[in-house]
Amino acid sequence: MIVDAIHSTALFGDCAEVETFPAQASALQLTDKDVTRTGTIIVNDSNSVVWIKYGAGITSTNYSFKLRRDDILIIDDFRGEVYALWNAVNGQIILTNYFR
Repeated sequence: MIVDAIHSTALFGDCAEVETFPAQASALQLTDKDVTRTGTIIVNDSNSVVWIKYGAGITSTNYSFKLRRDDILIIDDFRGEVYALWNAVNGQIILTNYFR
């Protein structure tokens, strides 16, 4: 399933950075606040549910998106912090940030 969180018609940027984040037992900050970021793609490359939240304070009941195995979240035009929390420690997140 693709979860789409596109907030504007702005295009993704001219360059990209790809990172992987191994699953953890506690909340993990995926992105910092960055005014040059134009978009983010998050792929849940695990067998676990991973919750994603705009800003701090993520829990299994306080989140912005719930991603199941192989789900993809596309975030356009959000430049703040993004956090992740897994329900079990296995797999990873593959994250791509786009910049202008």
